[in-house]
Amino acid sequence: MVRKNEFNAFLMREARKQGIKVKTYDENLEYIEISKKGKSYLMYGGVVSDRSSASATILCRHKYFTYKYLQKNRYPVLPKVKTSLISKVNKFLVKYNEIVIKPTNQKQGRGITVGITSRQELKKAWELAREFSNFVVAEKHFDGDDIRVLVVNYKEVFAVKRIPAYVVGNGRSVIENLIKAKNKKGFPGKRWKKIEIDDAMRLFLRKNKLKLKSVPGKDEMIVLRGTANIHTGGEAHDITDELPSEIKKESIRLAKQLKLPVIGVDYLVSEDYRKRYIIEINADPGVKLHHNPVVGKKRNPTKVMLDGLFEDRG
Repeated sequence: MVRKNEFNAFLMREARKQGIKVKTYDENLEYIEISKKGKSYLMYGGVVSDRSSASATILCRHKYFTYKYLQKNRYPVLPKVKTSLISKVNKFLVKYNEIVIKPTNQKQGRGITVGITSRQELKKAWELAREFSNFVVAEKHFDGDDIRVLVVNYKEVFAVKRIPAYVVGNGRSVIENLIKAKNKKGFPGKRWKKIEIDDAMRLFLRKNKLKLKSVPGKDEMIVLRGTANIHTGGEAHDITDELPSEIKKESIRLAKQLKLPVIGVDYLVSEDYRKRYIIEINADPGVKLHHNPVVGKKRNPTKVMLDGLFEDRG
């Protein structure tokens, strides 16, 4: 079975709705070409076009280089260290008490462990991250809401709060069966990924004195992982209208500085937004979560992007 690039596949459908011609080059849809009014653009990942900075696109793939760029340009970031030595991360843990471990070059929440407070937890998180990359990034933990800010055409801003995968107990079923039932039910008409059961989830549950065979009480909400990524079963709740202007302006400034007409800026924020930290930037962010949030107003950033690509510039 051919696994198509879901982001380009989505772009194709939206482009054709607007009378934009689409040319494909392979059955995987890794690259497509869109054409209208005598203009053509080669597209990757549903948003990366000929107008996207190549150097910035590559920069965004590397978590630690992204961090250094943001730090040097005075954006709000959390302390980080990149290393291939677990001894160095042990020292980082002693200094900051609670940390996050990430592979250096993965997306969609792969290999990430949140809320590490002991050497035993670190060892397991280290082994998980090293499955994806030789070098690992350790980051100071901050307990805040996970916000994805999407900037399109250097002016339009969309935002969602990403909620970690969770289940709600019924007083009878074990967590594993609650996950299976939720996966089977799904969210009709919404952008939604099944909740993955993996080592990162087991580590998170164990840290909270739970396991897959635990039975939550009736109406008890059980958060299943420390990351809120949509690809591991998280939910997107639209918050575009309530996002503070300061964050909107900061995200637009970053898009302009990097010369990326479409960029995803991931923040951790306090409940009142007074504290905020950029944890990642994405040159090829998924946009479907804005089109179909589980909660909140549907947006159409893809149309905004396409309008910008084919607008008359005189």
